[in-house]
Amino acid sequence: MASRMNWKAEETDKFIELLCETKAKGKDTYYSKIREQMKAHGYPPRSDQQMKNHYDGWGRKIKVLDHLLSLTGVGWDPAKQLPVVDDECWQEIVEAPGYWSHELCSGNELHPERDDEEVQCQIAEERRSPPGSSRKRKSEGQTSESSKRQMYLKATTELIRLMHVKYLKEVDVKSEPSIYVKVAARLEELPLVTQRGPSFMFQVMELIKTSGEMEYFLSFKTEDLAWCYITNRVNEARWGMDDEENVLCVMLLDDVDDLTSEPPSIPRLPRL
Repeated sequence: MASRMNWKAEETDKFIELLCETKAKGKDTYYSKIREQMKAHGYPPRSDQQMKNHYDGWGRKIKVLDHLLSLTGVGWDPAKQLPVVDDECWQEIVEAPGYWSHELCSGNELHPERDDEEVQCQIAEERRSPPGSSRKRKSEGQTSESSKRQMYLKATTELIRLMHVKYLKEVDVKSEPSIYVKVAARLEELPLVTQRGPSFMFQVMELIKTSGEMEYFLSFKTEDLAWCYITNRVNEARWGMDDEENVLCVMLLDDVDDLTSEPPSIPRLPRL
């Protein structure tokens, strides 16, 4: 059943974001790695064919867009979240010979209600079909102009969507530290963590990462609340959780003395 689920807009945006983030960091990856990251963000599992189609399609679009941007010097307005470019340059991008027409007509973007397998079957069938009749179609000129306008509109929409995700993520990667760096920096600010040594800090970092609550941990602005969160999560992992990764973290923390001894002035957090 999972192999026939269609891609939602939010899911595709997350796919593009992860793909662009990886490329911006200069790392080589493949669709299997993106699938693991998508799963970690709570999205449904995808078949190899679906992931490969998405990976190959958006990967080609990113490469072509990078090339076009290097030629035309397109900018970005962060306030309006729109590209800044002369009309002639933008028209040049949208009308890139052969590329966008091929991508939009051969992929699933024009048929969002259909799944990847149906589209691939249609493409394969069209490739096996004999040449079409030479008889002229009625209103051929009108159909051609309408299709061209539709193609340009779809290309413009896809370009803005791709630039929005790609450009903003590249800016974030270059200008802001990763969430892991932020959590590590926050732990270094807590005396109750640093006084136990770097090994303890690493183990706590692993526990926070495994719980998937890094943003939540960073929301605690005081040392008391941050430490209360750490002790609460360690106690929950030790006595109430069965997840293998959390059990591993607890095993690593077992040799730390007085971890569960909270300062009397700090109340216990309620179980989430």
